[in-house]
Amino acid sequence: MTLWPFQQVECHALPYTRLFVASRCSAAYCVWAVSAVLLVVIPVFATFATDNVWVKESFYRVQPVVTFTNEIFLIASGSTPKNAVGWSTQQSLLSLLPPEVKVPMLRSTTEDNNRDGIADVLKLTLDVPSETGESYRSLLLLAVYNVELQGKVSEQLSGLVAVDINSPYPAAGVSVHGQLRLRQSLPLFQSYEVRNVYAASPLVVDWRSNWLPENQPLTLQALLARYAQRPGSVGVGGRWGQHV
Repeated sequence: MTLWPFQQVECHALPYTRLFVASRCSAAYCVWAVSAVLLVVIPVFATFATDNVWVKESFYRVQPVVTFTNEIFLIASGSTPKNAVGWSTQQSLLSLLPPEVKVPMLRSTTEDNNRDGIADVLKLTLDVPSETGESYRSLLLLAVYNVELQGKVSEQLSGLVAVDINSPYPAAGVSVHGQLRLRQSLPLFQSYEVRNVYAASPLVVDWRSNWLPENQPLTLQALLARYAQRPGSVGVGGRWGQHV
């Protein structure tokens, strides 16, 4: 037995390491390389795919793609109800038109100011055939546009342009300048699949729906009220001017 002052003392220790070596063409090396890449790629991909996992609330701007659907409802009235004319692309709305029907000349054009492939300005021109000296005092126009959101939120819905103008003086024409606005009461569903729940035209009347029996006889006020009740609707607001 060794006495206490002469016992052995541990001054330094080295760990015993076992090293396993494999060639670069071996299966073990390939498994190690793939595992190392996945440990880096998967977290990075998950972070960018979820738009930064730490963000709780954010917003972004997107310009919708707006196109004219060639659907209109038009009534132009003169000094007396007998001078009223109208026309509509929807057969279900013919009962709301005056007796005299005139088919207008319709032209729809677009302007792309920044050349990004998305229309910035939309122009709609209607020429109602009239006799010499004929003029009107009121105009009601309903035009349908298709609005499509692309990107994080893929949404397709229909927008209604409503123009109701009355003037104390007869006029041969009128011009309206407006801005398209999206009125949203509920958050849009984020999905890469196009959501088209509200893509149906506001001027389309389904005779098999439960809405029509409750709104008989059919009126324009009922159509506009149905459109306004959508969680997300598109409209135009602006200014107008007339020329005699």
